[in-house]
Amino acid sequence: MKYLNLIEEIVEVVCCRLSPLQSELYNHFIHSKNVKKVINEEMKQSKILAYITALKKLCNHPKVHISGE
Repeated sequence: MKYLNLIEEIVEVVCCRLSPLQSELYNHFIHSKNVKKVINEEMKQSKILAYITALKKLCNHPKVHISGE
């Protein structure tokens, strides 16, 4: 069996501040009834992962979250 020699993965992490729109959407999302429900009760793992994905989209680009894509 032949193995491919892959190059080493290069990861670059860039930290930056949220835009005013991102900050507003983030705060609205974090203080929503659904998120508070997840924090206070046990909920399905798929629901929690969906919320994490939504936050990731919001932090990457808020228009992706707004459009629902």
